[in-house]
Amino acid sequence: MEINKIIEIALEVDYHEGKQCNLRVKGVLVTNPSNPLGTTMSRRELNLLISFITTKGIHLISDELYSGTVFSLPSFVSVMEVLKEKNCDKTEVWNRAHID
Repeated sequence: MEINKIIEIALEVDYHEGKQCNLRVKGVLVTNPSNPLGTTMSRRELNLLISFITTKGIHLISDELYSGTVFSLPSFVSVMEVLKEKNCDKTEVWNRAHID
């Protein structure tokens, strides 16, 4: 099974588990690049996250604090770049994406 499909299923499962526990799911928090390994999310994975928050009407918080420490491939892609490519500026989704 393709990794992006696995991620999509995992997001849905976790979202519904939260709902079943009577939790109000307000957002998804990601660290991109990760610390301490420095692994980065692909453009495709970021697109998947944006589609997910759009569908669910929730927030995306992207911790990109270590973005300046990525010096090798795959290069770092900010969620902001993906939002701009998708013409999401001045939309509701733009207002629900938070980059630190």
